Amino acid sequence: MIHRGPAVRLGWAAGSLVLYQALYLTTGYGPWVMSHGKSLNGGPLAVLSWGFILGVGTLIGDVLEKPRDHDRLLRHITVSGLALMAGGWFLSIPWPGIKEAWPYTRWGMSAPLPVTTAGIALIVFGFFYMFSEKRGIRFPLLTPLGRNPILLLAVQGAMVGVSRLITMRFGEPAPGIAVTGYFVMSAAACAVAVWLDRKQVRLRF
Repeated sequence: MIHRGPAVRLGWAAGSLVLYQALYLTTGYGPWVMSHGKSLNGGPLAVLSWGFILGVGTLIGDVLEKPRDHDRLLRHITVSGLALMAGGWFLSIPWPGIKEAWPYTRWGMSAPLPVTTAGIALIVFGFFYMFSEKRGIRFPLLTPLGRNPILLLAVQGAMVGVSRLITMRFGEPAPGIAVTGYFVMSAAACAVAVWLDRKQVRLRF
């Protein structure tokens, strides 16, 4: 779908989320994925739910390819982000006589979470767009992080995997150790990002 037009991609994003929510509610998938305790990201069918966020995100690329009025673009991004956040809240509440409340849950990835998350992502994107594109401000550490995000995600994932092996062997750490570990992993990812940037290494798809 990624090469299709904006309307098709947006329809696919909405349709995939509707399909996921229907499977979540009617097939027993929801109770299963919420009860077995190892899904975290919605289990094997959640590619449909995450697909909503991806589909909405592709629309940003369409906008950035056109000549830009920065103020107008920021207004559109902000309004769209707030509308999605409101939509996520609306989906989460009970509708008397129609449905019960649907939870915000990364474990289950039911509809309120991806809709709200897509809205938050647009607001965050607008924040950085305002500073980096409109005002020309650069964030020294964020620039190298943004040049190899997929590779750095793999680096971070490897470190998280090692940390999980440690906690499985020695149990959950004390809060101080956990926070220290977080900063150590973050610093390691940043160091890799800066090193790759200085070497001018770029991973592209």
